[in-house]
Amino acid sequence: MIRKLRLVGLLLIAALSLACNTQPATCDELPLTSDTTEQLAAASTAVGFAPQLPCVYRNDLEVARIFDDSVGSAPRINFLVLRRGERRDLRDGERIFIFSQTRGEVPFHAIPRSTHNIAITATTVAGDTIAYLRWRTDGITHELAAILTHWFDELTALHTAAALIATR
Repeated sequence: MIRKLRLVGLLLIAALSLACNTQPATCDELPLTSDTTEQLAAASTAVGFAPQLPCVYRNDLEVARIFDDSVGSAPRINFLVLRRGERRDLRDGERIFIFSQTRGEVPFHAIPRSTHNIAITATTVAGDTIAYLRWRTDGITHELAAILTHWFDELTALHTAAALIATR
């Protein structure tokens, strides 16, 4: 119950900050390339539902890869978002965020280590500071894991999650 209240509070704060901040009024859905369109079709079939596409406030980001994996026995679809023009080699490209969706319930222990509540939480993994947000709507668990930078900070991650929640 307390977690649900925290999530409701977070969403309310996100909605208010979205309305009061200088961010653009809309979060633009990221266009897909022919490769990512094919990847989307394959991954959508694997998860068994039509996923929500990620959106962003910046026009220099793109969906670089779409792939499926699983959480326990539930299939999950993942959208890897990079800066436009970055290398596709995941070791070299600047990863901005991964937006994931599954019908499965993500167990609490699956939240990145050092995360203590269902809110925007920054944790350091392999030298990167990561913001992790998770919410569940209409039977789908959504996760946003963003690598924080000076231009994609916690507030931008929060605005992105709020826009994704609002457009579902």
